[in-house]
Amino acid sequence: MDEGYVVLDVREPAEFMLGTIEGALNIPRGILEVAADRQYTGRREELMDRDKKWLLLCASSGRSAMAAAVMQQMGFKNIKNINGGIAAWKAAGLAVKVPPQT
Repeated sequence: MDEGYVVLDVREPAEFMLGTIEGALNIPRGILEVAADRQYTGRREELMDRDKKWLLLCASSGRSAMAAAVMQQMGFKNIKNINGGIAAWKAAGLAVKVPPQT
């Protein structure tokens, strides 16, 4: 993250609300393609810059690995997957933040 990466948590909202990495953006894996589609009116503006650096996160790295592959196919250039997901992050003793309820 010190290198300018933004964390993209692709878990479901209920999982995300249990704790994530500080500053993470939550876009579930199931809607990632439409959220990143430049032609879709419901797109997420945060995903329009294909040169932005993304660090992908899920529970154990399965969904985030699939999300990384899809994002690369969509033209994203700087994608990294957190191997082991939030489980490995917590096991390493790294900080987890519970997002505010909206």
